[in-house]
Amino acid sequence: MENRRNIFLAIDDSPDNLISIKALLKGAFPEAEVLTALSGQVGFALACKREPDVILLDIVMTGMDGFESCKCMKADSVLKDVPVVFITAVKDDKENRILALECGAEAFLAKPIDEIELFAQIRAMLKIKASNVQKRDEKARLQTMVNQKTRDLLETNKQLESLYETLKKENELRKTSEIALREAKDKYRSLLDDLPVSICEFIPDSTLKYVNKGYCEFFQMPSEKLIGRKYLDFLPEEARAKAKKQYTTLTPRYPSNQYIDEIINNGETRWQEWRERAFFDLQGQPIYYYAIGIDITEREEAEQKLLHLSYHDHLTGLYNRRFFEEELKRLDVDRNLPITVAMGDVNGLKLINDSFGHLAGDDLLKKVSEIIKKGCRSDEIIA
Repeated sequence: MENRRNIFLAIDDSPDNLISIKALLKGAFPEAEVLTALSGQVGFALACKREPDVILLDIVMTGMDGFESCKCMKADSVLKDVPVVFITAVKDDKENRILALECGAEAFLAKPIDEIELFAQIRAMLKIKASNVQKRDEKARLQTMVNQKTRDLLETNKQLESLYETLKKENELRKTSEIALREAKDKYRSLLDDLPVSICEFIPDSTLKYVNKGYCEFFQMPSEKLIGRKYLDFLPEEARAKAKKQYTTLTPRYPSNQYIDEIINNGETRWQEWRERAFFDLQGQPIYYYAIGIDITEREEAEQKLLHLSYHDHLTGLYNRRFFEEELKRLDVDRNLPITVAMGDVNGLKLINDSFGHLAGDDLLKKVSEIIKKGCRSDEIIA
């Protein structure tokens, strides 16, 4: 995200309220730009145009109320990353708080606004916005990388398709399919060795007949120790049946497939995206198989990291509310009854934040989370 001053957007149908909120924000964040709107429609249009860092949204407004405005913003591909703080004149309004969370809002403030609470919420929302934008940018970077890898794989597959057609034509000319295919294949082995992917050839019992340099480098073994051995023997026993099914189900009508495989090599877990193709004789019986694999370990680990971040609280490492709500839906079935849900609060957290600063409050939350984890069993969910 480019360096720029913070932008806040306040939406309220009362001009006096907007003046008060703007004054409070400018007092605490003098370098920030504070935008205001007197209706949900105008606020949504302004948010789409400027993409603020935090949105302060009144609930009761004529026309489009706060809940409708929040739903529109969270449905937008860009604005969904902007934290929304609801402001209401009704204290302890449990129903509105629930509605606010269902709309996707991140926080809830009661009027009259407590300055310390407002500033604390704003700082927290700025951290959330920065985290959301970072994850969005990382996802875009990963998608770009995946697209490039996919294009490379398709180009490699195109070369193999061309190779297959050449082999097929030479087979028809020589009338001896196996000899013709192997002669043509030898012409392209130098090309296969230079490709940045893992390539192997094996016969129906999985015995390797050819491996390129990329295949040897991935498995960290020379070709002399690979060729002549069954590649299924390299796999864990429980994975062999699945791997064998991938290529034995190929037919002349459907001669190729594509799948992702997890491989444990020298104690290290790696992922490869494989595409296999079968070659058949004139009677439709498989002669041998070609397989090409691209290492996607970096992509898989990045996706797992993003998945972990999306379901865990960045401060304590515990599960977050999103995970809890989805897990509760899954567990809330008759066979799991009765379900025990324990809810707790940290007493005096606001006092500690106000007295010693939010870093002290964060340390308290971390210590409380560790105590809770020690008091719970490994199969229990803490969020």
